[in-house]
Amino acid sequence: MYLPAHFRDDDRATADALLRAHPFATLVTTLDGAPFATHLPLLLADGGQRLLGHFARPNPQARCIGTGEPALAIFHGPHAYVSPRWYHRRPAVPTWNYAVVHVRGPLQPLANADELRAVQAQLVDTFEPAPLPEGVMPETHVEQLSAGIVGFALAIERVDTKLKFGQHRSLADQQGVEAGLLATAGSDEAALVALQRRLGYPKAPGG
Repeated sequence: MYLPAHFRDDDRATADALLRAHPFATLVTTLDGAPFATHLPLLLADGGQRLLGHFARPNPQARCIGTGEPALAIFHGPHAYVSPRWYHRRPAVPTWNYAVVHVRGPLQPLANADELRAVQAQLVDTFEPAPLPEGVMPETHVEQLSAGIVGFALAIERVDTKLKFGQHRSLADQQGVEAGLLATAGSDEAALVALQRRLGYPKAPGG
């Protein structure tokens, strides 16, 4: 990932918060000499040392588990189009502001069937707002479908976080973009502004 110094964020807590808030990732490996990607939820675990997930058994990317080859998991946070009309300083051009986290490391097999079941349970607990009604997901059905998936852990070796908020521009430009995003009144724009404010932006360059 192209990562200019003014967009780099080395706070692991910021990265972990983005991973938890936006767990649907793009997992990229090299398979048969070419890039291969799967889109799937990945859960941060073990104090931030691993990402947990599973493939459908027919997915050829499952062959990458246990090879020691690096994998790349890409997590997209809030993002939105930025109009040049929002900048104080002109001339200007359009751009896109966003937050993204890249996580790298090898894919490892889970220890046993119990660990796979624990990952499945954690996924359900994470995304279901309330206990499922009786009969929706009976144990026998879960056991049957479990045979069709392959669990894995990505052992985290490197985390890169890019916050492209226009923070290299003047405070007036950043404030103009924030006002423009809010005036757009879309959910993506609102989420981006909320994240920026939570992280202390807008702020003067170098501040």
